[in-house]
Amino acid sequence: MADYHALVSGNIIFRKRCEGVGLIGRDVALRYGVTGPCLRACGIGYDVRKAEPYGIYDRFDFDVITGSGEKGQLGDCFDRYICRIREMIESLRIVEQALESFPKGGEYKSAKIKGKVRPPKGEAYTRIENS
Repeated sequence: MADYHALVSGNIIFRKRCEGVGLIGRDVALRYGVTGPCLRACGIGYDVRKAEPYGIYDRFDFDVITGSGEKGQLGDCFDRYICRIREMIESLRIVEQALESFPKGGEYKSAKIKGKVRPPKGEAYTRIENS
């Protein structure tokens, strides 16, 4: 990961193609319903895993990564790229915490789910983080 980041992030050709390009401003992002890393690259620190935790995200300590415009403009292609790089690093923190929470030794039982839950049409709503 560090090698890729060092190789690509500092590459002048890559940077010229991304810095100041494809700008999505905060207002436009909100108006069009942009979510995930693209929204956070605009400087909006909203992550559904923090705001409305699902699964076991509430057990983990992780930062919400946002764009900063440090190498171009806030919300440009380079900010979206950097946000994703930083989020991969943050994801590794989450994975490490998950692995640490596993019981030490012993057997694991896998849960068996019987049947399918099918709520009536229009009766279900869910949100998940998806890039």
